[in-house]
Amino acid sequence: MGHPASPTTRRLRYASPVKTVVLIHPDGDRVELFITGRRLDWVHLRRFKSPVHEQMDYETGADIERALMVRFGDLTKRGFQVADVPVKTRAALDLPADALERGLGPLVVRRIESQERAKLVTWLAEFEQSGLVAQPWLDEQQIIPHIPGLHRFVLGMQTRTLVLDGNPSRDMRQAVADPTKLPPHGAWLRAWLGILQKAPGEIHDLCLRACRLVDLDRAELTAHLQPFAGLAFVGSFPRDLASAAHATSLTLGLTDADTVLPDAILEALAKAPMRVERLALELARGRQELGSPLADVLRTAKLPALRELAITGLAPTTVIVALVESPVLAQLTRLRIDAPIDTATLDHLREHADALGHLERLELRPLSGSKLDGIASLRTVLPAAVELVDAPPVCPY
Repeated sequence: MGHPASPTTRRLRYASPVKTVVLIHPDGDRVELFITGRRLDWVHLRRFKSPVHEQMDYETGADIERALMVRFGDLTKRGFQVADVPVKTRAALDLPADALERGLGPLVVRRIESQERAKLVTWLAEFEQSGLVAQPWLDEQQIIPHIPGLHRFVLGMQTRTLVLDGNPSRDMRQAVADPTKLPPHGAWLRAWLGILQKAPGEIHDLCLRACRLVDLDRAELTAHLQPFAGLAFVGSFPRDLASAAHATSLTLGLTDADTVLPDAILEALAKAPMRVERLALELARGRQELGSPLADVLRTAKLPALRELAITGLAPTTVIVALVESPVLAQLTRLRIDAPIDTATLDHLREHADALGHLERLELRPLSGSKLDGIASLRTVLPAAVELVDAPPVCPY
């Protein structure tokens, strides 16, 4: 009935032979069946919801075959299909059920607005496979004892991206402008950061989303983040960016609609030398701001290694003016702007073709309301490869 155990399962050295079957629904839901002897583990990974885990023991092999037939019949009627893909949850099945329910989520991407999501389901499904989210649930004390086991799960998956989400109920609240108003999950955050610092495994990118980073002093946070070359601060921010000075990739983003990136954290880019090579800035969520300290920041920032810059939330003309007036533009090889693109924007880009001519790639991700009639003429005056991209948002977390 099942495929042989995946390399991930074998690597975790389970004593009994394990057969696995993975079924996926077109809407992204996923069911994983694990058969060990006469025991059946059934895990339902529901997109954007906590997993459901059931474990059943049977008297004979015939009993388990009948149970599987019933399960398969029900799932196929609901649109699930068998898929030859790696399993995601086997490493966590030795944890209590409440740990699965409260501490594990099979997603790493933010909740995309429905209008945008319909266009981006392909990359969204791919992106969700690349990482995991850890959450404190409502009472951090209930999940803290399970963090070592969940950490083993993360290492067993060899995931490249981990998101620590300090406020998993954010979809049921108003935007929190003051980070001290976020849930005080400091013990949960310190437990995760401490264990990750000692054993980061394959994790390259660490995102801290809606975490009360103001509770951690600079030295403590710097030590915890040192193993990670890619860092993202989303929805809440440290007091400065000294803790990210070693990172080669940095994302500053938002979690709530109609919010803007605080000037203080943007201005922090100009206050200390940084090694960042790839910088992604979500300056506003869901709107295009007319003004921003971006120009002043880019004029004074010490970013000698910066080669790739991605920006959303600011009018494209404002972005171009800020870059043209800064020394940063000359060292860039790739520039990406997510924004509504219209005739005035394309005219402005053509006017600054000389300043942009050294770029290897100029990527435009047109948002709703864009008019791209003049894109062909832009490509004739810019040596750079001008691409219209259909990709994850600048801040995908």
